[in-house]
Amino acid sequence: MTTVGVIGLGNMGSVLAGNLVGAGFDVVTHDHVGAATNPEGARFVDSIAEVASSAVVQVWQGFAAEHPDVDFTRIFSFLRGSDVP
Repeated sequence: MTTVGVIGLGNMGSVLAGNLVGAGFDVVTHDHVGAATNPEGARFVDSIAEVASSAVVQVWQGFAAEHPDVDFTRIFSFLRGSDVP
């Protein structure tokens, strides 16, 4: 079974994660404000790193707009298993 990670469980991310669960995918989720909107059947984890290590596919919902100070180059490099100098 393919594991899909959803980062960001706002209006769109929580519905997307729920639909993926309904379609039979194993879904792992994370949101910086907690698990309150985590859909039934999805597994909430404590960090983005846990999503990255658990899921074959990651979906980021609205994260960049909410966190303009985050260095996405470094995060995506981590997800690929490499490091940014």
